[in-house]
Amino acid sequence: MSVHIPTLRLLSDQLSDLSMRNRSLRLVRLPAKRTFDLATLDNNGDPASSGVLKALLSGKNTNVRLLDVGAEDKEAARLHKGLTHLDREVRLLEQERGVYDLSVGVGFLCGNAIEGKYLQAPVFLIPRRLVLERRPRGASRWALAPIGDGDTVDVNRTLLLALHRYMDVRIDADELEEDAQKRLFGHARDGAWLDGLSASIAELLVQRGLSVTAPTTPALGVPPLAMFKADEMPTTPERRFELRPHAVLGRFPLADTALIEDYRRLIEMLEANPDQPLGFSGMLLGNPEDKAEQSLRITPPRMHIESTDESQEDAITRVMSGQSLACLLYTSDAADERSSV
Repeated sequence: MSVHIPTLRLLSDQLSDLSMRNRSLRLVRLPAKRTFDLATLDNNGDPASSGVLKALLSGKNTNVRLLDVGAEDKEAARLHKGLTHLDREVRLLEQERGVYDLSVGVGFLCGNAIEGKYLQAPVFLIPRRLVLERRPRGASRWALAPIGDGDTVDVNRTLLLALHRYMDVRIDADELEEDAQKRLFGHARDGAWLDGLSASIAELLVQRGLSVTAPTTPALGVPPLAMFKADEMPTTPERRFELRPHAVLGRFPLADTALIEDYRRLIEMLEANPDQPLGFSGMLLGNPEDKAEQSLRITPPRMHIESTDESQEDAITRVMSGQSLACLLYTSDAADERSSV
């Protein structure tokens, strides 16, 4: 492994937003432009959400049907409008930052880490791209397309950082992701499979030092996420959590900055090729082995700043801004190692 990877992960983590305003930690509202609760698919009595989540967890590298758009179905039209807002928001951010950031959060950890720090956050994130598929005869449907392999899963690293800060619980994200792939994908999903999914995720967290239980789910479909106002947060016992089988499509950022994606790509590049030269980046990361070409290393001259009057400062300003064709005279005294303008 490259010696730079731990440093890059540390720098990435330092950008994280661990406040309770971060929806990666406390998702208690569902704005249409940023989220879509799969449970809303069940409004007609058919547990469609369960089928969507089951298809996502199959691990197949195929599109998963999310919603058929019908001209006469008012409820489908309302959901279609919300998905259109979400799709527009995510694509706009992709144009601004160069990264498509959308995932289905599954397995929500709910409870108070410490007093005043109520968490309602997904443990795992399944990256997917939201696409509107045009069908014959004017019909269309929303689908979730894989980003990478169909069994790709990410750990909510913001949640792990919060558990470390507030509870001093250290969980290795890479190890948890590896175990999660074995637990989440490719299994038969029959009967009360949502309860089994919750119990399986809870077991992974219990093995890593958390107190987590998995209550049973009476509904056939995915249960809707509980909503709370700021002054209505549950006062559950501290350090005791429940694992609930919610599933929400949305953005779950580590921080509201594009630098996180830059760090991720650097890490992936070094994992694939640990000897990849990094040029100036390697120098900034502190490894003496990574040096840029000597021809690019310029020692800046020692400057001696002479005092100027108002007219001289005005002249310099006009030259530097391109408003004047006057010349700046640069002189150097080799004996004193001084330069002046």
